[in-house]
Amino acid sequence: MLYSRKSYFYTLLVVIISAFKLHAQEPNFSMYRYTPFFTNPGSLGVEQDPGIMLNYRNQSLALGQRFQTSAVSGYYPFYIGNHHLVVSANVLNEQLASFIKMNGGMLGLAYSVAVTSNSELSFGFQGGYFQKRIGSDFSTDDQYVNGGYDPNAVSGDEVMYQAMGYATMSTGFYYLIKDVDGSDKAFIGGSLFNLNSPNVSFFETGEDKMPLSLKATIGYKVFQSNKIAVTPTMRWINWQGNNMMNIGSQFGYDLSNKRESSKRIELGLWYNTNNLGVFSLAYEQENLTVALSYDLALSSTLSSTQNGIFELAIGMNIERSSANNSGRNNYARKNKRRQKSYKKLNLFQKNSKKKTHKQDDNTIAQEEIDQPAVPGKKIVSEIVYFAKDSIGLSVEARNILDGVVATMKADKSLRIKLVGYADNGALATLDTSLPVLRAEQVRAYLVSRGVEAKSVRVERVVQNQLLDDSETAQDSEGNSRVEIKTVEK
Repeated sequence: MLYSRKSYFYTLLVVIISAFKLHAQEPNFSMYRYTPFFTNPGSLGVEQDPGIMLNYRNQSLALGQRFQTSAVSGYYPFYIGNHHLVVSANVLNEQLASFIKMNGGMLGLAYSVAVTSNSELSFGFQGGYFQKRIGSDFSTDDQYVNGGYDPNAVSGDEVMYQAMGYATMSTGFYYLIKDVDGSDKAFIGGSLFNLNSPNVSFFETGEDKMPLSLKATIGYKVFQSNKIAVTPTMRWINWQGNNMMNIGSQFGYDLSNKRESSKRIELGLWYNTNNLGVFSLAYEQENLTVALSYDLALSSTLSSTQNGIFELAIGMNIERSSANNSGRNNYARKNKRRQKSYKKLNLFQKNSKKKTHKQDDNTIAQEEIDQPAVPGKKIVSEIVYFAKDSIGLSVEARNILDGVVATMKADKSLRIKLVGYADNGALATLDTSLPVLRAEQVRAYLVSRGVEAKSVRVERVVQNQLLDDSETAQDSEGNSRVEIKTVEK
């Protein structure tokens, strides 16, 4: 009996050591996209809305034991012009068989700045404190007295009941490029974990420093149609001279690409260089993500010590109230209010007489557009607004354009023209390219959604066209737009 329990104890230690060799020193998740705290602190900087993420990982080991990791993360962005800060927090619980337990938490801060109209660069830093403890729910030979188990008997094993705590710090950068439809086009990031190399030894006189860990991620969308997108990705981890890579691809399918009710399924297939095949399936909609993954051992040696790894991720975005919203998101949500006020100016009244405004050095004649009242003929007349000095499409702008797409698909004979406008009068003669760039961005989005390219014409302008030549923020918002108008063939 005693020999059997001793044998079990040491066999379990071997299993635990084998499990540790398959992971970096900090928690590791196969669905790293949903675990920025353990992948790249900088990637939190591109989050647009407050959110909560729940992660769970269960690795089956030999002898009926499990390696379980649970984490809860939250983040909240604060916008400052075209920059924003993201404050984040994480709580972690990890249990390695019935032997080692770990609890702790982290706080993080990420800063992001727009590099171009469709890309941003972010930097992040996080710090935390963790405590590891050798579990007291494991029985040893010393607790068996006269053939019976006495839970009150103290184990004589030196290793039992040991506990230690340590602090850790990590940092990273992340660069993200958006596509014309607002989806991720490409990304690259790098991070350093355990910058302070904490001592994680259970013994006061011992030294077991956690090694510096380097991580890198990269991805690029190589194909996108109306419904399908293919994005190859790679993750690389290096620690103590060991290297591990996840190489594969994400395959997305849009169930509904309407921005107000987008629904998407994403399949992931990767090869882990630790001889694991990783399969994931995710369902994503505007404010909810549910993802599952399974790691399958591809070698007989590996499968003898672990019987597969299961992961679950649930993410929820929290729509902030307009009173608390600012920056880019606030600008997008103001779109409806601006559109209402703009219509009051009667620039797009049908069958109205043409009017002109006074011309000066910085403005040109502004005319109302007569829309012919053709019986049974659909008329497209929309306005898409932009942030100042930007050609990026907001969520609200894409909602409007999706409506134009639906109208154009319903009537293949429709032809439209796009007229771009600048921001304010002071820049009217300096930046004549901005109106055209904005119109081209709208055209690219419409074509990417299935509208025939020949049906959309960008109107070339000699000067910036302005609604108002003043430099106030309110007039700048009104000027920063693209008009979409029906034209006769």
